[in-house]
Amino acid sequence: MSNTANVNLHEINKLYVLCFFIIGILFLYAPFFVYPFCTIILICGVKDFSAITVIYMLAIFGISINVASFTQFTYHQADFTTYYNNYLTFVENGIQGDFFTFFGGIELLFPVINYLISIIVGEKLPYLYIMIHNLIQCTILFFVVHCFAKRYNLTLIEFSILLGMVLIFYKYLGMLNHMRQSYASLFILWGVFTRNNKSKIILLIVAAFFHVSSFIIYPIINFVFNNKSKRIKLKFIVGSIVLSLLIVIVYSSIKTFIYSFYTSNILVEKLLFGFQYDFIKDGSYLVSLFVANVKSNIYLILIGLILFFLNIVKESNEAKLIFINILCIIIPTLSFFYIASTVNRLFESITVVGVGFICFLCFRYVSKLFRIVSIAIFLSLVFRWVFFDAQIYNRIDLVGTKPFYYVPLLFTEQEKVERFWLPSLEDIDVKNNRW
Repeated sequence: MSNTANVNLHEINKLYVLCFFIIGILFLYAPFFVYPFCTIILICGVKDFSAITVIYMLAIFGISINVASFTQFTYHQADFTTYYNNYLTFVENGIQGDFFTFFGGIELLFPVINYLISIIVGEKLPYLYIMIHNLIQCTILFFVVHCFAKRYNLTLIEFSILLGMVLIFYKYLGMLNHMRQSYASLFILWGVFTRNNKSKIILLIVAAFFHVSSFIIYPIINFVFNNKSKRIKLKFIVGSIVLSLLIVIVYSSIKTFIYSFYTSNILVEKLLFGFQYDFIKDGSYLVSLFVANVKSNIYLILIGLILFFLNIVKESNEAKLIFINILCIIIPTLSFFYIASTVNRLFESITVVGVGFICFLCFRYVSKLFRIVSIAIFLSLVFRWVFFDAQIYNRIDLVGTKPFYYVPLLFTEQEKVERFWLPSLEDIDVKNNRW
C-alpha cells in the first residue's frame, strides 16, 4: 500500500473516531440530534460496510429516543393504544395472552412479536415497548434497503447514501401508529425489490400474517415499481381519475347501499368509515382531507416537480418512467381523497417507507450541486420538528445537563387504557412546554 493510501486511510479513521465521539456526546446530553447527525453522515457517503451498519444502528437508537418522547394515550384515533393493550395480555397472562385478536386471528404475527417483547421486558412499560418495536422495524428496513442495493448493483458509497435518503423520509411515528400494516409494508417492499420468485411468495405470506390487506397492496406496489409499460401506467392514472369522478356522482347511492347492509363484519365497517361524509354538509372537512393528502405526498410531489422542471423527463426514458411512477401514487391518492384513509393506506408502503428509494433513483439524473442543495432543503424540511413540532420531545427535554438524563422517562409505567374513553384528536390541543 502506498504512503498516500496510508495517509488517506489514517485521515478516514480519524474522521470516524471524531464522528463516533460526537455521537457519544449527543447520546449523553442531546439524543434528539443523533438521528439527524447520523443521517447526514450516511448521506455524505461512507465506504466501509461495518461503519455504515454501526452508524445506521446508532441512528435508529436515536430515533427510538425520539419515539419515546412522543406522548401516547392522548386521543382515541391512535391505534397504538390497542396494540399496547394486546401486549399487556401477554405481560399479565404469558402464553395465554390474546394471539387471535386481529382479523379473526389470521393476523397472527404481530401478537407473536408482542409476546416475545413481553418475555424480554415483562413490565407495563409503553415507551420501552414502542422503542423495541421501532428497533425491530428499522432492522427489517435495513434488510429491505440492502435488497434494493443488490438489485441495482450499488457501490458501498451509494448504499450509504441510499440509507441516508431512506432515513430522511422515513415516517417512524406513522409506522408505530399503524403497526400491523407497517410491518406488512416492510415485507411488501422487500418482496417487491427481491428478484427471487420464491422469496417474493414467502415475503408476501409473511406480510399477510401481519395485515391481510397485503394481498391487495402488494400487486399495486409491485405495479408501481416493477411494471415498465408507460402506456399501461398512463391508463391506470387516467382510469383512477375517471373512476373517482364516477364515484363522486353516485357517492350518496353507494353510501346508502353500504348502510343498508350494516353488520359487524370488519370489511363492511371499513367501508362505512370510508363513505361517512356528505359532500355538502362536510364540505370544509373534505377540503381538510384533501390538504392532508397533499401533505402526505408532499415530498413525492416535490421530487416529481424537480424531474419535470429540469426537463430530465424528456432526456431519459428511465427518468420518465420514474416520473410516471410518482404520478401513479399521487394521482389516485388525491383523486380518492374523499374516501377516508382508504386509498392512502394502499400506498402507505411508499409514502411512509419508500420515498427515499424513489428520491435516490431520481437524484441519479441531476447534477451533484443540485443534489446537495436539494438534500439540504429536504433535511431542513424533514428535521424541522427539532424546533417546531409541539409533540416531539414533549416528555423529554431537548438538551440535558446530566448524562443520560432521559433514561428514567423511558421506564414510565402504564396500565391498560380504554382507547375509546380517550378524547378525540379534534378536541385536544397538544402543547410543548419546553419552549
